Amino acid sequence: MTRVLRALPILAVVALAGCGGSGSSSSPADAVRATWKQAAGAAVDGQGTAFCSHVTAAGKAKITARTQLPCEDSIRLLAARLSAADKAVIHDAKITKVTVSGNDAVVTYATTPTLAALGFTGRTTLVKSGGQWLLVGI
Repeated sequence: MTRVLRALPILAVVALAGCGGSGSSSSPADAVRATWKQAAGAAVDGQGTAFCSHVTAAGKAKITARTQLPCEDSIRLLAARLSAADKAVIHDAKITKVTVSGNDAVVTYATTPTLAALGFTGRTTLVKSGGQWLLVGI
């Protein structure tokens, strides 16, 4: 359990490193933005299955290696450690920049000192695979 708790900051980086879907957004940047919002919400709400369904196999393997728990359980544990205020910051996060270059994207978002201490860096990397934007991992 101690290893799991020590891995939570790194898990947070993985969790908000991005996530994916395509949807009917009007541009790739809009699709990335919408996907990030959905993924971030699922992560902070502890919806492990919803969040992890958008994680690449390599990303899931990294989460499991860091926490020794399946992706879904890791996300639930992460969410349990966030305060209501921290969750609200992520739900209402201001995306400051979205950069898309082919099948790669980066989302930059506002964070707080508390979230930064948990590993929410304010920067998320995504990759498009099979028509979906997916969490890349660390």
